[in-house]
Amino acid sequence: MMINLKRLGKKHLDKNSSATSFSTIVKKDPTVRQTLGELDDCLEQIGLRKLIQTRSRSQTARTVVTDVFSECENDLRDDESSKQASLASKTCVERVHRHDFKTISYLGKGAFSGVQKVKNHSGETFALKALDSSRIKTPDELTTAAIDLGMEAKILSELNHKNIIKLRGVCSSTFSYSYSECTDEGYFLVLDLLEDVLSQKLIRWKKHSRLRLALENRRAILPTANVKMMYKRMQSVALGIVEGMVYLHKKGIVIRDLKPANIGFDRNGNVRLFDFGMARRLEDCDKGEICGSLRYMAPEVANSEGYFFKTDVYSFGIILCELCSLTVPYDQMMKKPCGSKEFSRRVAKDGMRPSLDQIACDATKELIKDCWKPSPSQRPSFEEIHERIVRITSCDRSETRGDLTRNYRKKFCSRLERQGDRNV
Repeated sequence: MMINLKRLGKKHLDKNSSATSFSTIVKKDPTVRQTLGELDDCLEQIGLRKLIQTRSRSQTARTVVTDVFSECENDLRDDESSKQASLASKTCVERVHRHDFKTISYLGKGAFSGVQKVKNHSGETFALKALDSSRIKTPDELTTAAIDLGMEAKILSELNHKNIIKLRGVCSSTFSYSYSECTDEGYFLVLDLLEDVLSQKLIRWKKHSRLRLALENRRAILPTANVKMMYKRMQSVALGIVEGMVYLHKKGIVIRDLKPANIGFDRNGNVRLFDFGMARRLEDCDKGEICGSLRYMAPEVANSEGYFFKTDVYSFGIILCELCSLTVPYDQMMKKPCGSKEFSRRVAKDGMRPSLDQIACDATKELIKDCWKPSPSQRPSFEEIHERIVRITSCDRSETRGDLTRNYRKKFCSRLERQGDRNV
């Protein structure tokens, strides 16, 4: 059964009403019950596929696949090699109980959800994401939050990429039962645990950058260390984001909320895109729906003109600017008493963009400018972005070093002029 995202996204009750628990909201409102029932149908296939190992080691090792799909019956008759190849291409998500996990700490909260660090009986650690009852007070809020959580489970269960967080388990109970009978967390997802987030890394990198720049200015040499670090960030972070986005767009999925706070790193330092609550298949996006973070929101979204694959490209352009310059986009403007409508007008209508003065490489500047062009059709695809970043960060940097020399000379001359004006 297909879930009608556009209909479910509409508000149907006054948000000033209050509720004490998930079960209270569900029992009082038939629309919420209908939504949860449709989510049950949408997610019924997740977690039904399990791998069962044979009990005896003396027997030939064999994997039996139990699934509701008839195609798995054919797998049982295949030889071992073809069977392993078939399993490798499938995503196996287990249905689990909440009591299988012990809470270690709380990692963070979103608009309607919370994330905990948990440990299973084997001592493995994961991230457990569930709706936060203290932040949901109305039927409309529960409907919206449940849809986002359900769509995140649906989408992640179909993905398998090194730069995208993996869904390891989902609640053993259905959405309907979780929120009508349980009074605590309700439905939940079990995800890989991430070690860091890009938004926090950017803060630390900025502190280190200031220290290096101070030392280099004191020595009166070219600020090559910071530029080398910029190339390193582009290689280790930007390329990881781009590769994950190439995969998603090939799957027909737009994130709609790409930002540093939703880009994490695993224990090996690899980029992992996470928080797919707003992600949708492009054909399911509601043209009039405005979602995402204002700072990274594309002009067409702010203008209610709909979503495109290259809507994510605009957000990436803002992120790349922040990654290279280590300055928060629109930071000074955000500190002023400027409303969201005024901000959207200046960005979407007037074409305002963050400053690129802190970026020495001209090729990188051009890439960023191309990513945040006002029209989605004018922006490059993520495949093209990948090629250009590889070219920019290649071993032969004679051209970009020349850019650096010219830009540094301009800054140095400008600084001398300002000092001369003060001495007059």
